[in-house]
Amino acid sequence: MQRLASLFGVSELASHVLSPVEEASCIEVQDAIERVLRDMHPRKAQIVARRLGLGSAAPATQRQLAREQGCSQQRISALEQDGLRELRRQLEVFDE
Repeated sequence: MQRLASLFGVSELASHVLSPVEEASCIEVQDAIERVLRDMHPRKAQIVARRLGLGSAAPATQRQLAREQGCSQQRISALEQDGLRELRRQLEVFDE
């Protein structure tokens, strides 16, 4: 959650106890993120989810993902950045 919060410039969420309204808002954002990831290319979505630590105990490093995917860290970085741009763009639409 901390990496996800810092991605969107709200790192104070990591140490903040959420009110019921804030918690509901976080759930809505999580649902929106899941929808965007479902619509994204599967490889890109997997990389973004693993880098952010979504659905796993800890975020994966680019090196780990490169080994698993059989490609370079630079390729993982490019896919991650492209996926994060897509995620931000879609979440901006959600926020309006």
